[in-house]
Amino acid sequence: MIPADVRLISAKICSSFQATLTGESLPVERWKRRTRVKASAVERSNACFLGTSVESGTAKAVVIATARTTYFGHIAAALPANKRKRVSTAGVKRYTWLMIRFMLVMVPLVFVINGLTKHNWHDAFFFSMQWP
Repeated sequence: MIPADVRLISAKICSSFQATLTGESLPVERWKRRTRVKASAVERSNACFLGTSVESGTAKAVVIATARTTYFGHIAAALPANKRKRVSTAGVKRYTWLMIRFMLVMVPLVFVINGLTKHNWHDAFFFSMQWP
C-alpha cells in the first residue's frame, strides 16, 4: 500500500492498482519519466497516490502530499458533509414501519380470536407467533 501521494524518482517494472481512485481493474504501469503538464493527476505516470497499491516492481519516491492534502483527501473533502436521505431509503423505512405496525395489530388479534374459538390459550399463543 502506498501511504501518501508520491512522485517517483526511479522505477523498475513498477505497476500499481488505482481502483480506489479510478475504478480501473488492471494495474497501471509507472515510471519516473515526466508526463505532459496538462495531464490529470491520475494520468501522470510518475506519480502514485494514497490508497493505491503496488502490484509489481520496485520504485523510489519522494512524498509530495500527506493526509488531507493528498488527491484522495481532496476527493473526500469535495463530498457533501450532510447526507440527505434518498428516496429509496425513505420508502424502505416507511414500508418497514408499516410492517411493524401490521404485526403489532395482527399477532394479538390472531391470539385472541384463536383463543376464544378453540379455548386453548397455550396453542393459540404459539399459533399467533407461528411457532411449531
